[in-house]
Amino acid sequence: MKNGRKLMLCIFVVSMLGATVGQAIALEPKVETVSLNPSNPTVQSTVTVTATISGDDIEAVHFTYKECDPEICKFTKNISLIETSGGIYEATFTLTYDKATYITYYFNIQSAGGWTKTDDVDVTLLPKQNGDSNGNGDNKTPGFELVVVLAAVGILMILFGKKRYI
Repeated sequence: MKNGRKLMLCIFVVSMLGATVGQAIALEPKVETVSLNPSNPTVQSTVTVTATISGDDIEAVHFTYKECDPEICKFTKNISLIETSGGIYEATFTLTYDKATYITYYFNIQSAGGWTKTDDVDVTLLPKQNGDSNGNGDNKTPGFELVVVLAAVGILMILFGKKRYI
C-alpha cells in the first residue's frame, strides 16, 4: 500500500509539471502572416500593415519601424495595432523620409505579462512617382503644358506676321 501511494504521488507531480511546461509553451505568441498594403510601398506613402498573430492572452501588439537610406536609418516609430477580428491586427502609418530606400520593422507582442520581439524584416521602397504619393499617378511629364503654350504663341506670331506684309 505504501508503494502505491508513492507511485500515485509521483504520477501526480509529473503530470502537474508536464501541464505547467505545456501551458508555458502554448502561451508563446507567434506572428503567422504579415501583409502590407500597398505590397510594394513607395517613398512617402501611406501603408496599412495587417498581421495574423496566434497565442494566448495577447494584451498588446506594437509595430516598430525605421525609414532608412543606404547610410542611415531615421524616424524610428512605434505604433499600436488594433485587433480587427480574432487574431488579426491592423494599423495604418505614413512614411515621411523622402530619401528612404527601405524600411525595417519588427513586432513587440505583450502576452501573459511578458514581451516577445520578432526578428527584423526589411522592405525595399519603390521610388516616388510624379503626381501621386502612393505611386499610382498618371506619371505626367512636368512642363509639357509649357510646350503647348509656346507652340500656340508661335502659330499666332506666324499668322499675325503674315497679315502685316499683305
